[in-house]
Amino acid sequence: MHEHLTLPAQGVPDFPVGKNRVPNLLYLYLLEQYGIRIAAVRERVTAALADGEDRRLLRLPRPSAVLVIDDVAYDQAGAPVLLTHRCATTRGYAYINEIR
Repeated sequence: MHEHLTLPAQGVPDFPVGKNRVPNLLYLYLLEQYGIRIAAVRERVTAALADGEDRRLLRLPRPSAVLVIDDVAYDQAGAPVLLTHRCATTRGYAYINEIR
């Protein structure tokens, strides 16, 4: 899986950027560092043909299908605070989503 995150820059000054620098527990990090509490997430799951970036990052042959997961995370006031776009291969894997 690879993902692209979009955050409002004014709300997260000095957020760690770059490859492999995003905190593993992102929601907890946003809460502890910036006081942003994720209260809801709307997720959309579709399938698509892998583009060049997908094939390169996921080491897929051409053509290949990918699972596309787009979500919007909202704070307690209902404002969108995080957009996430993920592409994944399901070859040998299953996508399981559990929110508690």
